[in-house]
Amino acid sequence: MNTFARALLVVFLGALILRARSLEVVCFGDSTTAARPGVVTYCETLQREYSATVVNRGVPGNTTMDARARFDRDVLELRPDLVFILFGINDSSIDVWKNPPQDRPRVSLEDFRGNLRYFVDRLQAAGAQVVLMTFNPMHWTAKLRELYGKPPYRVDDPRGFDVGRAEYLDAIHQVAEEKRTQLVDVNAAFLAYAALPSHKLEDLTLDGIHPNSLGHSITTSLIRPILESAAQTKGKP
Repeated sequence: MNTFARALLVVFLGALILRARSLEVVCFGDSTTAARPGVVTYCETLQREYSATVVNRGVPGNTTMDARARFDRDVLELRPDLVFILFGINDSSIDVWKNPPQDRPRVSLEDFRGNLRYFVDRLQAAGAQVVLMTFNPMHWTAKLRELYGKPPYRVDDPRGFDVGRAEYLDAIHQVAEEKRTQLVDVNAAFLAYAALPSHKLEDLTLDGIHPNSLGHSITTSLIRPILESAAQTKGKP
């Protein structure tokens, strides 16, 4: 084999290796994304089912303000192809359990919307596909009533712990439409499950907030087609 042929072979093999590189996926979120003992998260299932590198960057307690501070390190520096973004429960929470009690969400609606735009803008500029996700609905437990059983929350309403969160859900929809990203409506899927005979929201969480394995399986079913499509697109010459 002459030098020119050898050089062509190296280029050809290099192209094959580049095309064979697995899809780089980041799950960016709070404790509803983070790994949890005894729970099979949607990130874990995706990693097991597909020839993709799925990195879980869920951090318990995070708001979008916290996430913005770690965004470069935890997301951009990984040069992902596809990023799922799931925040909102902590941002929209009002800490009535504090002394003195708080009377407004941890992150304002305006800042929440602005942080989502920031994530999307920077990822799209880097060439990544972005998927925004709504957060799951919640329900009362004895522990949550003890901590949050004060106005504006309503303990006499089964959905009373979700007071004030609809605007944050709307913001996720609005940013997805504005930035033309895909949207995975976890909230609607959980509510649809709970509306079925003999089903309830309690089936889907560990503690009224965090999804259990069944809850995560519903989320997985929603995002699986997106990952499959992204993988197929990446494999095209």
